[in-house]
Amino acid sequence: MLKLKQNGSKQRQNVPEIQPRDKLSNIPPSFAQQRLWFIDQLGEGSLQYNSQGQHLMQGNFQVNAFQQALKTLLDRHEVLRTHFKSVAGEAQQVIVKDYDLPFTQHDFSQLSVQDKAVQVRRVMRDETAIPFNLSRDLMVRVCLLKLSNTHHLLLYTMHHIASDGWSIGIFKRELNLLYKAYSEKQDNPLAPLKVQYADYALWQHNWLQGEVLEKQLGY
Repeated sequence: MLKLKQNGSKQRQNVPEIQPRDKLSNIPPSFAQQRLWFIDQLGEGSLQYNSQGQHLMQGNFQVNAFQQALKTLLDRHEVLRTHFKSVAGEAQQVIVKDYDLPFTQHDFSQLSVQDKAVQVRRVMRDETAIPFNLSRDLMVRVCLLKLSNTHHLLLYTMHHIASDGWSIGIFKRELNLLYKAYSEKQDNPLAPLKVQYADYALWQHNWLQGEVLEKQLGY
């Protein structure tokens, strides 16, 4: 067992570090993204890779501060504002800088408790039933449901090509931190990211080739 651990440590030492890329074009998707893009091309927009999360906000909700927090989070994570274009039959990542905030609102505060529950279920169902167009959409949508003056339900819908269950947890945590800061008139509390997911994709393609790739394929 010790020998296996030592060999594993040596293998990790031979893996190059992920570095920030020096260009913004000709970025391939990661191999995982490539699979999902291929499936999307076959199905012309698949719903099975829509992931949804939710969070109940209590107290005096400040919509402007929340929108500012969402904008900061999208600017922070390139993968959430990435399109996937077909170039000569191969997928390429296109990271956009200018975009409309993927944010909608519904006010159910005047409805009865029973009607609110019906409308919330309807919106949740509708949100998961809207496919992402990978060539032109952002990879996240946020919907705010006002249940009362002090209760708001936030729904997050992401495409799996840009997130997973772990990612949604990070998304919610950072969004909460940003909203708290902006609602209290404070600055962005998050440190800048050193690398982006596109940097990982390039690193993966540069590393997994030749002998390294042959060993992985053999395994």
